[in-house]
Amino acid sequence: MPLVAEANQMGEELDKGLRMELKVKNLASSDSRGYDLQKEVMVKVTHQRTHEVWIWSKAKFINRKFLMEELYQRFLEGEASHVAREDDPFWDPVEAVHLGSAHVWLQPLAYCMRLEEQVDFLNCDGTEEAVLHVHVTPCSPGGQACGDEDVVMDPLELLGKRMDFQIGLVRCLGIKWLKERAERGVQIGYRIYDLSSTFYTKPVWKTVNPQIEETVQFTALNASQEFLNYLQTNALVVELWGLQEGCTQLSSSQPDVMVTSEGHIMVDTKKISTVMDTSQTTSNQISELYMKLLKLEQETELLRNVNRALREENVLLKHSLQKVASAKPARKPSDTLKVPPMPAQLPAAGDSPHVSAQRAGSDRELAMALKVFYQSMNAARGQFLRLKHYKPPMESKKVKNSQDQDPKTS
Repeated sequence: MPLVAEANQMGEELDKGLRMELKVKNLASSDSRGYDLQKEVMVKVTHQRTHEVWIWSKAKFINRKFLMEELYQRFLEGEASHVAREDDPFWDPVEAVHLGSAHVWLQPLAYCMRLEEQVDFLNCDGTEEAVLHVHVTPCSPGGQACGDEDVVMDPLELLGKRMDFQIGLVRCLGIKWLKERAERGVQIGYRIYDLSSTFYTKPVWKTVNPQIEETVQFTALNASQEFLNYLQTNALVVELWGLQEGCTQLSSSQPDVMVTSEGHIMVDTKKISTVMDTSQTTSNQISELYMKLLKLEQETELLRNVNRALREENVLLKHSLQKVASAKPARKPSDTLKVPPMPAQLPAAGDSPHVSAQRAGSDRELAMALKVFYQSMNAARGQFLRLKHYKPPMESKKVKNSQDQDPKTS
């Protein structure tokens, strides 16, 4: 409260023309089951000259309060306090303002009974903001209202059956928002069961008691136990929104809404969504298995081709070995030089019969050359030994004469 008072004082000295009030959001509001909603502190800001209204959250107000103090300090120091509207902490673009909510209990619908009544829109303080004339009517798929003969004694009789019903907003009476300022407008919105989208009526301007006259038909193709429980224990929460000149009107974004063949909006679609998801998953699994099977077939065909090529190469190698074995001559032992038999070399896997025959002939020529070489080496060795022990005749005579002249030799 002191912060709000300080902000009002600064705004007054700066001639902003604003009045700020501390409010408690959801002070007297409840959810669709009648339970109290969480309370939140907020600040209602009203421009006294234009009658524009803003609703600031606590965090937003505190942030604006710091900016207001900076602007106010500049004002005290004699500096220019005028700023552009976009930078002014006392200003905000106009927007729709939540005025109140009303509860329409849906229990009669669980017994296939028509409901028509007037309910009060209560604001955050718990006081009446307006009165809403509404009806909820069970009907046929074609939109014809059900009669007394269609009433059931037990909601379980509707389990698994198709349920069609219409929600009709007829009129709104005594709107205080419009009594305060005739140039304003209103919109009404509501959300039902498992639908994430909010349905809004068309905006109505400058009318204290506007005629709404909007009806939407909903369909549950297979009423579930959860949906029947919802009808017996929950209320349809209808919200009243105030529009200001220049603000953006509220729109119904319904990207995920499913509709019937008649164009009615479907509710209680969990089972349908589950079936669709299961079908999609099964389809994806089948596609994945088919791709794996196709890949395995391709790999199998490749292995068959490789096996066929290996068999053909094996046959060629057998023929080559047979030709080499038949063309190989018998070896004769040598008296002067025994050459160890050379191991037979099998042709390589990639050699042709002609190459194998050439290789065998080269081996024979090498063996003959080695034999001749060793024979020549033996002959040369014998000659070398004879030359080593040979002495010339002149040298032998000199040795004999020297022995005759030496007396000691006798």
